[in-house]
Amino acid sequence: MEQAKRRGKVIYSLAILAVVQIVVFGFSLARQAGLSPPWPQAGDTFPETRIRRPSGGDALLPSGTRTVLLVFHSTCGLCEKVAPAWMAWMEEAGQSWNVQAVSSEPLGSALAFSQRHGWDMEVGVVEGSERGSRVWPFLSRTPWVFLVSGEGVILAEGHGERLEELVSQASLDANGVPF
Repeated sequence: MEQAKRRGKVIYSLAILAVVQIVVFGFSLARQAGLSPPWPQAGDTFPETRIRRPSGGDALLPSGTRTVLLVFHSTCGLCEKVAPAWMAWMEEAGQSWNVQAVSSEPLGSALAFSQRHGWDMEVGVVEGSERGSRVWPFLSRTPWVFLVSGEGVILAEGHGERLEELVSQASLDANGVPF
């Protein structure tokens, strides 16, 4: 009787393991087939992206200068949490960087969010960033930070709560020397 219970648990455990492997394998195949865009990482190239601003002057990324890209969405609770910290960083250290705050939502919503948090910068929106577009992986996670070289290479990326850490990381060259 005891042996039958043990055998049943082993079979059940093996069945669960098989299902997990199938799911992981399926995601892997979908990514390889281009059905699921890979999440951008340091070393990847940021796609050429036009940022629409309320002033009418569009910005283009990559911009030719190192840029801190702050990705937010007005309905994101975590964005509400990090917005004051982003503002404090912009006032303290952000002056030495080209900082762009962008969202994938309508311009009015993005502006209301930035004004509510007292951001002293022009925000922009990226249109055509729906799921499956080339910029969707860059704008779908919020709050998120990308540090992009002037040539468009991602120097660092991560959650918005890690802004200062990411900037410090990207401010060092390969030898750990500030540049």
